[in-house]
Amino acid sequence: MTRSAKLTIGLLMLACVGAGPADRPRPTPFQANDLVGHWLLTMPAGFEYDATIERVGDDGRFRLQCRAANLRGVYELRGRKLSAVVPDNEVMTGLAWEVKNRNVLILTEHPDTASVGSDYRNATLSRQTGRSERIPDRSGDVVR
Repeated sequence: MTRSAKLTIGLLMLACVGAGPADRPRPTPFQANDLVGHWLLTMPAGFEYDATIERVGDDGRFRLQCRAANLRGVYELRGRKLSAVVPDNEVMTGLAWEVKNRNVLILTEHPDTASVGSDYRNATLSRQTGRSERIPDRSGDVVR
């Protein structure tokens, strides 16, 4: 068998191994509607809060509601970033969450810490699936 014949057979075998069933479900692209719902906000220091994201109008804007007052406000989805456009605390203009997938967001952009006092980068929003397992303490913060 010639070298080119071996190469052709090898490529054909590789193509067959990589091919799956035609009806294999393909992942759906991320859609803005995927952000709406109940979330768990975990701060870099470990504090956890229940949060909700709700749609505000039809222009790709969302409201984040949570007990972390500095993170609340209206955000706009720009590609895979959820950017604060009308934060409840105007000093927090510039916050942006990176949308990792339909279940996880990570705070990646933050205004100058001197004007805020704390740096919340790396806070996470994780989609909640079993809310009944979570118990609030007297202050309303969530404890496990």
